[in-house]
Amino acid sequence: MAYIKKEKIEEIKEKSDIVSVVSDYLPVKKSGRYYMGNCPFHHEKTPSFFLYPETNTFHCFGCGKHGDSISFLMELESLDYVTTLKKLAEKFGIELEYENKFDSFNKKNFDKYYEINAFVAKFYYRKMLENSVPKQYLAKRGINPKSINIFLIGYADENWKSLYNELKVKNFDIKIAEELGLIIKIKTGDYIDRFRNRIMFPILNKDKKIIGFGGRTIVNDNAKYLNSPESVIFKKGDNVYAIDKIVENNIRDKILIVEGYMDVISLYQSGINYVVAGLGTAFTENQARLVKRYSRENVYLCYDGDNAGINATNKTNSVFNEISIKPNIIVLPDKLDPDDYIKKYGLDGFNKLLESPYDINGFNYENLKKNKKNTNSITENTIFYESVLSFLTKIDTNILRDLYINKISSDFGLDVNSLKEDFNKFDKKEENYKETEENKEFQIDYKSENLLLNSDKKVLIMGIILLMKCEENISDILPKLGEMSKYSGLYDIFSYVENNAKNNTITIPSMLIDKFKNSVEKLKIVDYIIKCYKEKINLSTLDYVKLLNISIINFEIRRVTKNIEKLREMDKNNNDVVSNLNFNIEKLMELNRNLKSMEKGAHRG
Repeated sequence: MAYIKKEKIEEIKEKSDIVSVVSDYLPVKKSGRYYMGNCPFHHEKTPSFFLYPETNTFHCFGCGKHGDSISFLMELESLDYVTTLKKLAEKFGIELEYENKFDSFNKKNFDKYYEINAFVAKFYYRKMLENSVPKQYLAKRGINPKSINIFLIGYADENWKSLYNELKVKNFDIKIAEELGLIIKIKTGDYIDRFRNRIMFPILNKDKKIIGFGGRTIVNDNAKYLNSPESVIFKKGDNVYAIDKIVENNIRDKILIVEGYMDVISLYQSGINYVVAGLGTAFTENQARLVKRYSRENVYLCYDGDNAGINATNKTNSVFNEISIKPNIIVLPDKLDPDDYIKKYGLDGFNKLLESPYDINGFNYENLKKNKKNTNSITENTIFYESVLSFLTKIDTNILRDLYINKISSDFGLDVNSLKEDFNKFDKKEENYKETEENKEFQIDYKSENLLLNSDKKVLIMGIILLMKCEENISDILPKLGEMSKYSGLYDIFSYVENNAKNNTITIPSMLIDKFKNSVEKLKIVDYIIKCYKEKINLSTLDYVKLLNISIINFEIRRVTKNIEKLREMDKNNNDVVSNLNFNIEKLMELNRNLKSMEKGAHRG
C-alpha cells in the first residue's frame, strides 16, 4: 500500500495557510496579529474563533476546538486524514509523493484484535444455532433466521467460562481478549466470561471489521444491555451500530437513527436498510460526523416515544445542529418504539411517518400538547405555562416564534399580548442565566469580581432615565446599555424601560413602582432612579454617549486585567493559555489607547 511521504505531509502543514483555508468557509476579520470570526463548530453571536498565522493554528474559546488546517478540514467536512491531505495539496499546489511503507507492528497488533473478535462472533453465532432459548426469544420479538444470519446475532450461554475455555483451546492471546473486555480477570487470578445469558450483537465499523459487542440479557439482570468496554479498536463515541450496512448498501440519500440494536434489525428486515443506532451512550459529535459522511441532507431521528426518548431526541438534534445539519424527526404515537410500531403498522405505516416528519420545533410542540392536562389546578397550569414559555425560547427566529405564539394562543385559549409580554420577560431571564453559565475557564464572573463600580452604575442609571423620557437618538445605544446592565443588578429595570421605549412609551416613575412593587431589592434601586429622574439633567444624548463609552472602556479594561491575572496563574506550557494571554495583553494596550483618545475628545468637547 502506498503512503504519502512524511516530508510531503510536513510541507502541507507548513504551506497550508490557516487564514486562507478558513476563509474559504467563513468570513474572518483581522484583529492585531490575529484573525477572528464566528466559530463554524458551534452556534454563537459573538466571535470567539481565533486564527494565529504565526503558528498556523486556530482556537475557539467558546467550544474549545483547536488545531491546524488539517484538523479544521477534517472536522468541518468530515473527511479522513488522507483525503484532507490531498485536498490541501491541490489547493496550495503541492505535488504529492508516495512511499510503500507501513507500520507492520501496529497492523499485526490490530489484526490480532480483529481476529479474536471475529472468532468470538462466530463462537456466539454457533451457540445461538445450538440453543432453542435465544432463538425462541428472537422469534417472539419478530426477528427471523435470515436477520440472525445477516447481523451475525449470537448467544452467550449461562456458563461462566464457555468463551474463556474456547479461547484457551484455540491458543488465542488471553491478554488481548482481556483488553477487549471479552473476559474478566478475578481476584484469584483466574478468568471468567464478561457476557452470560445474553443475545450478542457484533458491532462492526465501516470497514466491516468487528470492533466490539453489545449483549441483551434474556434473564432478570440489572443491566438490560451490556456493551464491550472501550479498547484500542473500539470507541463508542466514534461508531454507530450497522454503519457497515450503510456502506454495504451504498446509502447516500438518507439515514434513519434509532435507539437500539433490536430497532435496527426489526426495521432492516422490514425493508428499511438505511438505519443505524447509537451505542448505549448519548449521541456524540463524532458519531454525527460519521453519519454526515453518508447523508448530509436527510437525517431522520426516530427514538422511543417515552420521556427518555424525547430528551434523547432533543440532545441528538442539538449535536447535529453543531455540524450544520437539521434532522427530520419522526413522532411515534402511544409511547411506542420503532420496533413495536413497525410490527403494529407495517412498512407502509412507517413510510407514512417518514413522509411527514417534524422539525425540532414541531416535535417539541406536539409533546407540549400531549403534556397539557385538563385541570383547574393553579400549580399544574403554572408549570404548563412555564413549559410553554421555555418552548418559545428555543425557537431561533422571530417570525417563526410569532407563528407559534398565535398557534399556542388558539390551541390553549391564551391571550396573545399577555403571552408575548410574559415571553419577553422570561426570555431575558433565560438569556441572562445562559450568559452567566457560559462564564467558564477563560472568562471572569464580572459580578462576583465587583468590576462594575458605583460610578458606572450611575452612568447606567442616567442612560435609563434618558430612555424613560424617550430622549432623541437614545435608542442607538440600547445594545451598550443592555450589555452593561447585565452585570449591575439593573437588568430587569432596564428591560422594562427598554420595551416601553421601543414602543415610544414614556416610563413615568409610578409605572416603575407598580412594576417592581413586589421586590424590596428592586424598589430600593427604583427609589434612587426616581430621585435622579426628578433632578434636571442637563446632558444631551451626544454628551451622554461619550460618557457611556468611557465607562464601558474602563469596565472592559478591568475585565481584561482580571483575565490576564487569572491566565498568568495558569500553565505557561499550554499553547492555548499563552495565546489567550497574548491576546488579552494586546487587547488591554488597545483599550488604553482608545481610552486616552476618547478622554481627549471629551475634554475638547
